[in-house]
Amino acid sequence: MRRLRIVTLVSLTIGLAVNLSGMGTWAAFTSSTSNTGNAFSTGTVIISDNDSNVAMLGLSGVKPGNSNTNCISVSYTGSLAANVKLYVSSLTGTGLGTYLQVVVTQGTNTSAIPMDGSCTGFIAGTVLYSGSGGTTSLAQFPTTYATGLDDAVVWAPGNVTPTVRVYRIVVTVIDDPAAQGLNATAGFTWQANNT
Repeated sequence: MRRLRIVTLVSLTIGLAVNLSGMGTWAAFTSSTSNTGNAFSTGTVIISDNDSNVAMLGLSGVKPGNSNTNCISVSYTGSLAANVKLYVSSLTGTGLGTYLQVVVTQGTNTSAIPMDGSCTGFIAGTVLYSGSGGTTSLAQFPTTYATGLDDAVVWAPGNVTPTVRVYRIVVTVIDDPAAQGLNATAGFTWQANNT
């Protein structure tokens, strides 16, 4: 009798487990939708100038009052709107940068400046950096993008028609006997950051 009870109890347990597991296999209603072809791309920030990556300015063996002038055309062809700034990325030498007055003027004409750096056709507009007596010397020129010179105007996307701006840069040796026998070498950088 005892054996019959155990066999019956085991049979009931197995039967109940089989019935419960069968409940999970019933059919269910379902529906789905999808969105295919999701595409992603980034814009561009592209700036160039017409100086072919050569030095714009230079003075050698000069005296107080001597200066060098050069004009440059800067083009923006990126697909994103951007702010463009000018700064000195490097300044080395024996301290002449303190005695070099720098004047940066943006031109109002957008026609291309000749590749030779001459200012033929340049029409002066806003002065971005100027002074006298060394108050705006090369040594005081902004040295980072954050503090760089700009015209406070966002450069529009130029992927169809480039945004072009022209600038005149004048460097003059100020009249100070302490400038005698010194030298300086500077690197100027135009940098565009998207807005």
